[in-house]
Amino acid sequence: MKSILKVNIMGKYKQTEPSEIPEGWNILHLDDVSELVKDVYRPNEQDNMHYVGLEHIDQQNLTLNSIGNSSEIKSNKFHFKRGDILFGKLRPYFRKVYRSTFDGVCSTDIWVVRSKNGTDQGFLFYFLANKDFVDLASSGSSGTRMPRADWDYLKETTWSIPSIGEQRAIAKILSDLDEKIELNRQMNKTKPSNQLPRRFLNNGLWSSSFLDMKKRNLLTGCLMDGTLVN
Repeated sequence: MKSILKVNIMGKYKQTEPSEIPEGWNILHLDDVSELVKDVYRPNEQDNMHYVGLEHIDQQNLTLNSIGNSSEIKSNKFHFKRGDILFGKLRPYFRKVYRSTFDGVCSTDIWVVRSKNGTDQGFLFYFLANKDFVDLASSGSSGTRMPRADWDYLKETTWSIPSIGEQRAIAKILSDLDEKIELNRQMNKTKPSNQLPRRFLNNGLWSSSFLDMKKRNLLTGCLMDGTLVN
């Protein structure tokens, strides 16, 4: 088990086995903080619901590129609700992760994940989108040509989990960065560079590349890392 936080809010640490973690944190299994939801949806041409397949989730960006319709699907899918985390388990290294803003149905190659009591859903979203978690999911995948992440493998991994207050604080920081990244993307789509406000052109703090890097550093360097339980 690795120590995962370089800076903590309270500044106090406690000794645990096998490492030291910030005071107020706990070492927990992934299964202690999250659960898979397998609410099966059977196709009905009369339904008119949002549908999310792997093709609708952007790689790496934690966003959708489009949305399908349930009337077009032919096989069983999973229901999901607003706020649920959708994690593409097929070829997990593509990091197709999205927190839904609507109810709908999704491909069975997508996990629907919800937090358990004592875990903030926003924090869990960034937890699952963290590069370290994605890399671990990829390393434990089954299949060679079409590797799929294995929940039974991942649920036995252990992680240092912050207190609920710190979870919410971390999620807020990362959510704010996401909003800035999306703002920059939208501005770049709608305005040529010679019409963008000077502060967006001259201030590296607001560039998408800087914010992507900043968020990535927070996710991989300051939040979490896990190992299998022996």
